Amino acid sequence: LQSAHQLVVLCSSPSHRGYLEDDPEARDGLLEGSAKLAAMAASGVPAPKDSDRWHLSLCSSLVLHNLVNGATWRLDSSHEADPVLAVTHALLGLGAASLRAALSAGGEGLPEPVKCYAKMKSVSKALTLDRSFPESCHESLLPLMVALLVLGRKVRSPETARDSGEYEMVKDRLAGSGVLSDLIGIVVSCDLSGGAGATDLSAGKLGVQRNWILTHALKVLAGATFLNEKNVGLILEASAGEGEGESVPAFLLRMAECQYRSADAGLRECLGPTLNVLVNLTEDSRACCEA
Repeated sequence: LQSAHQLVVLCSSPSHRGYLEDDPEARDGLLEGSAKLAAMAASGVPAPKDSDRWHLSLCSSLVLHNLVNGATWRLDSSHEADPVLAVTHALLGLGAASLRAALSAGGEGLPEPVKCYAKMKSVSKALTLDRSFPESCHESLLPLMVALLVLGRKVRSPETARDSGEYEMVKDRLAGSGVLSDLIGIVVSCDLSGGAGATDLSAGKLGVQRNWILTHALKVLAGATFLNEKNVGLILEASAGEGEGESVPAFLLRMAECQYRSADAGLRECLGPTLNVLVNLTEDSRACCEA
């Protein structure tokens, strides 16, 4: 745990940020450290306690955030994008499991939420953090939130021709890395429209966290499917449930209806990203529209 702390401190130091931007070997070494932390969190070795595993995964996500977002690491090639997405996949898998457990329990039996910024700053005071996090969240969900912010920076509609090559490279690697399936699973875990796995969490702090995670996962999916036939095709072939469940577009349409009718303002804010994904999926796809 002490080494995990030191790794975050090292890559968040302002004096090292320019060095990381110019030194590929240093970035690769820190990324390898992030991958090892995520692997240890998943295996529970050598930290079997839940609190230790959550802390390891948080440190892993913060190292990843500092490398990709903080040091503005451009992922222009598969050599650079694939290792980053591999770590992101591991963190999304850990976070999705925690999310499903929290939602299925309705928030019962979970430790008290922690202050998001205070928790991350306790790892390294030099961290430069996005101010979009909710005020508090369950510690087990915080690494998932950080990983979604990393993806949100690299999977979106390009604003310049220079950005286009990088973003398209990352988009094209999402399916092979497992990240695309992770995102679909996270969105499905947030089912709130009356399906078999639906949960009623419109009120309370867990509902706020659920809405934040759902919004950011949908924004990444919207970016991933914008003018990208490969990702659109893979999502159209996927199921929103186990086995031969309903299609992802049908699931999203049901979810959008629930969001539109909800009295929860936070849930209604999820409607825009949901519709953006649906527009991308149905554009030039008659079969999807008919479904």
